[in-house]
Amino acid sequence: TKKNHTKTLVHKSVNNYQVAPNSSFNFLSSDSSNQLGAGKYTIDMHLQSGKRKWHLVKDFTITAQQGVPLTKRTGWFGVSMLLWIIVVVLILIIAALIVVVVRQRKNLKR
Repeated sequence: TKKNHTKTLVHKSVNNYQVAPNSSFNFLSSDSSNQLGAGKYTIDMHLQSGKRKWHLVKDFTITAQQGVPLTKRTGWFGVSMLLWIIVVVLILIIAALIVVVVRQRKNLKR
């Protein structure tokens, strides 16, 4: 949620995660369809392992510099810009090959 708000911005439920005791890991709570921009947020996590349960509530801040890499990695429709560049290059190569084949056929007919 945004800090001091109640509307949930991102909800994620996962099963079968494993973490060693007294360790940490990065948990990606957002994806390309619901990125969090720069601002102050509160995370509210409920964790369970067998009968043991934990509840974590913590405030955190995303700065503009931290948000930039996330937005640069995704392009239109949540697809990475690198993938879009590859697709465009392949389309251009195919178009060039079609032009070459059409010209060759015209030259053979003459």
